[in-house]
Amino acid sequence: MVSESFDLVKLGDSLHGGHVRAVKGGIGFQRMPDAMAAFFERTDMERIRKRTSAGMRLVFRSNTSNIHAHFRFGLHSRKAFVIETIVEGISHITDFSEGDGTGEGILWQSGNSEKKEREFSIWLPVYAETEILEWAFSPGASFEPVAAESPRWLAIGDSITQGMSSTAPSRSWAAQLSQLKKLDLWNFGVGGAIAEPELATF
Repeated sequence: MVSESFDLVKLGDSLHGGHVRAVKGGIGFQRMPDAMAAFFERTDMERIRKRTSAGMRLVFRSNTSNIHAHFRFGLHSRKAFVIETIVEGISHITDFSEGDGTGEGILWQSGNSEKKEREFSIWLPVYAETEILEWAFSPGASFEPVAAESPRWLAIGDSITQGMSSTAPSRSWAAQLSQLKKLDLWNFGVGGAIAEPELATF
């Protein structure tokens, strides 16, 4: 497999369901507005769970024949560092859970070298804070971010909304409903959260 590094800032333009932030050596992600993130600082459990990448995904079109990536995982509620790549309706799971908090490998590879344009949806882990340190496509591959769906859906809830029971990032009830109804999911679920008046102000 031959690949070449891709600009992480450009990659960040394809993020749905959150904001990109600069981190040492790469890019990280935040799924909540700053005020809501500050609200969920009351306990260690909230602090960890609000920083996970639940519901966030990179969505783009490319004619690449492979995708190679290097991740760093931070705070996590469970050691389950699963990346899900959906291409042409088929889910490809890459599990970095056995690593030391980092993971590097192939997320997807075509069965041939044909340069066919496809849409990719790469769902980030539900249970962990996620950073991307390196990203690579096949040499000369195209890249075009896909616009987010409309309308935007803000999913506020507890661990079930966050996706803590899901077997893969795109398989939580919130992720499934957003795909079915073509909604731009922003997952604000936090394990242990309850309906509090302050949440309505964010």
